[in-house]
Amino acid sequence: MHIDRQLKVLIVDDDEDDFLIFRETLNEISPDKFDIQWSNNYDDSLEKIKSKLYNIYFIDFRLGKETGLALLNEAIKTGCEEPVIMLTGRGNKDIDIQAMTLGATDYLIKSELNAEKLERCIRYSLERTNYIKSLKESEKKYRHLFEGAKDAVFIADKSLKFIEINPAVSELLGQNINSISGNCLYDFIADVDQISFIKEHIRQQRNVEDVEIRLYNKNGELRYCQFSLSLETPGREQQFVYGIMHDITNLKIAANSKIQIEKFAANERLIRIIAHEIRNPLTNIHLSADHLKLNYTNGELEPYLGIIERNGIRINDLITELLNFSKPIELVSQKISIQEILDKCLLDTMDRLQLKEIELVKDYSDRPFEIIADKQKLAIAISNIIINAIEAMEERTGRLSLKIDDTKDHILLHIKDNGKGIPEEFLSRITEPFFTLKRKGMGIGLTAALSILKSHQAQVEIQSKIDVGTSFIIFFDKAESVIQKREAEPEPVKERNLI
Repeated sequence: MHIDRQLKVLIVDDDEDDFLIFRETLNEISPDKFDIQWSNNYDDSLEKIKSKLYNIYFIDFRLGKETGLALLNEAIKTGCEEPVIMLTGRGNKDIDIQAMTLGATDYLIKSELNAEKLERCIRYSLERTNYIKSLKESEKKYRHLFEGAKDAVFIADKSLKFIEINPAVSELLGQNINSISGNCLYDFIADVDQISFIKEHIRQQRNVEDVEIRLYNKNGELRYCQFSLSLETPGREQQFVYGIMHDITNLKIAANSKIQIEKFAANERLIRIIAHEIRNPLTNIHLSADHLKLNYTNGELEPYLGIIERNGIRINDLITELLNFSKPIELVSQKISIQEILDKCLLDTMDRLQLKEIELVKDYSDRPFEIIADKQKLAIAISNIIINAIEAMEERTGRLSLKIDDTKDHILLHIKDNGKGIPEEFLSRITEPFFTLKRKGMGIGLTAALSILKSHQAQVEIQSKIDVGTSFIIFFDKAESVIQKREAEPEPVKERNLI
C-alpha cells in the first residue's frame, strides 16, 4: 500500500480483545504508517470524531447500550467527511444496507478479516473519500459561480421550462426564485419571431449564441438581453438546456440616448437654417405690407393686408418658439430630492387626475433620493410626461404609477400608465418637435421635456405596448456621484499676463 503520510486511525469497539486483534492486523499491513487510537464508549467516540483529528474510523456495530449505526448517524450530522467503516462480528445484510445508506464507506466482518482484505478496504475507502471530496469541492466552486454570477444563468428542459435558476434570473424577471421555478422562458419573451427562432434551433439540436432578445418581466418592464443557449448532448432520457442572459438594457438606453442627442443636434441645426431662410423673405413681406398701408388707401385692400400682417406675426412667433427649443437651457442647479419634485408635479396635475378619476399609485420610500437639478425646469419636464400619460388613459379606468428606485450610481424614476400605448413604428419619433398622435396636440410637450432632461444629463428609456400602456424610465446621476465627479475635475488654469 502506497501511503505518503502517517494515517491517524480511530477504532471504536467496546471489546478490548477485538481492538488488540484489529490493531495487530493493521500492523501486519505496515507497522509505521498507522497512528492507532482506541475508544470503547459512545460519548468519548463522538467527541473524538467531532475533533476531526483522524483520517479513518472503524466503528463496531455493538457499543454497549448504543449501536455503531447511531454513532455513524451522529458523525455524519456533525460533518464528518473522513471514511467510516462499519465492523460486525458476523455478516448481516440489513446492517450492511443501513450502514451504507447512512454514509458508511464500507462494511467488514471481523471473523473474515485479514491483512490483505483490510489493506484493500482502507485503500478503497481513502480513494473513494478523496474522490467524493473533490466532487463536493468542485460542486461548491461551481455552485458559488452559479449563485454569484451577475448574468442570469439557468438550467431548463427542452421546452425552456426552468429547472434551476440563479438569483440574477429572479432579479431580471422580477419574481422570486420560488415563483419562477416551473415557469417557461417563452412566457417572458416579447417577440414571437424570437420564440420561433429559439424553438427551431432547439429542434435542430443547435446552440444559440449571443442573440439579442427582448423580455417583459412581471412588472411589465422591457429588458434587453444578450442570450446564449447550450444544449446537452442527446442520448439521455431527459435532455437539459443551459442558458445565459446578459442584461444590456442600460447599454441600449445609453445608445438610444446618444441617438436622441444626435437627433436633437440635427434638429437644432435645421431649425436655425430654416429660421434664417424664412425670416429674410418674411421681413420683405412685412415691409411690403407696411408700404401698401401707407401709400394706398383703397378700402378693398385692408382686409387682405390684415391677413398678411396677422399670419406674418404668427409665422414669426412660430420661428421664435422653434429657436427657443434650439437654445441651450440655463440651469439653476441645487441638491434636491426627486420626491420633492414629484410632489410639485402632482400638485400641478392633480386637477387633471381628479377630473378623469385616474388611480394614482406611488411606490417609493421616504428616504430622500437626491439629485442635482433645476427644480423649476425639471418639474416642467416631468409634468409634461405625466400630462401626456393622463391624456392617454381612459376616464375611471386609468392607472398612473410612479416609482423610484436606485442603483449604485443612478436614481431611476418610472412613470407608467395603462393607456392606449404607442405603435412601435412611432415610438422613436414621439420626442421629435411637432410630431404628435393627438388630434389637438402641437407635439412640443415631450420635445421640451426631453430637452430639459438632456440638459440634466439624464437618460430616458420609453417602453410601450398597444392597449397595455407606456412607461418612461428616467436615469439620473446620484447627487453624490455628480459632486464627486466635479471635485475630481482639475481646476481650469488661469492665464497670467507676463510683463
